[in-house]
Amino acid sequence: MWAEPARIDEGFSVFRIHAETALLKEVPPTERTYGLLAMLNTAVTLNRYVYDPAHMRITLRCCAYFHTENAGWQAAYFTNAIAIQAAQAHAELQHGSDLFGAPPDETTHPTGIRTHPDDMLNVLELYREEGQEPSAFIGEECARIERMSPRPFVMANADESGATVEFPFAGCMPPTTMLRIRTDVEHPKLGSGAFLLLKVPNTPSVVQDFGLVNRLNAAEMQEWSRSRGFGAWCKDVESADPLKHIAYVCFLPSATKMDGLLENEVYQMAARTRWLHTYLDLPETGPDDISWRLKALEILEKALKKK
Repeated sequence: MWAEPARIDEGFSVFRIHAETALLKEVPPTERTYGLLAMLNTAVTLNRYVYDPAHMRITLRCCAYFHTENAGWQAAYFTNAIAIQAAQAHAELQHGSDLFGAPPDETTHPTGIRTHPDDMLNVLELYREEGQEPSAFIGEECARIERMSPRPFVMANADESGATVEFPFAGCMPPTTMLRIRTDVEHPKLGSGAFLLLKVPNTPSVVQDFGLVNRLNAAEMQEWSRSRGFGAWCKDVESADPLKHIAYVCFLPSATKMDGLLENEVYQMAARTRWLHTYLDLPETGPDDISWRLKALEILEKALKKK
């Protein structure tokens, strides 16, 4: 773990804190490596697999931005991510080594080789136990997403079980990214929670391939994106052609539930969308159907009220 020097950002003194666990070394920079990482990242929780082609290393990483207004509640959230990261790295090490055909990136313990893992690595069991119950995110907090103020989106629909939110993304068709929040999707290892999927539209002159996924996962950790690095860029497995579309995924286990967390994640996805637009150097203008869609939504709402 390490903290970057503070930056003054919108009047706040902000620190970005990183957590990283070494996983594999001597991983060749091949299309197969990029493809495996892009697919593995579709099932992440609060961390991401990041590949460094210069040093041929794969790590698990996350980061968060801290200032006086969010440090109190975000510290507990960040602690969850770190605990999951360390346990996940050890639990998946052998499988990852076999999958990539690469050796573990490990060092000897200061007191010698340990024959029994530290009991702290069993923390995943605690998340799994709570995940046996229905999602802790079901309820009014989900439903009130569409009433957020200030609104970081152009439109949103929500109920107690999930939400769909669209953020402006100029120069594309449609000119929005779409965030889906679902509480009916379970993580294969941690059970219930909230699944967040940010879908990216067709981008002019940008190929949404495996290489782009890997570059985004590394760049978001290096650039000042203002978006908490929980989750990962990956291939959009919900797309009719996942090889041509990328997405961002994050899974919040039920045990991480805090008041206002989902709304905060919506703001984070809005920041991520703005950063992505800048990173891809997309045009600020282009085909725009937002006004027509808003008009259609207004007509639909009036029709429903008459019923």
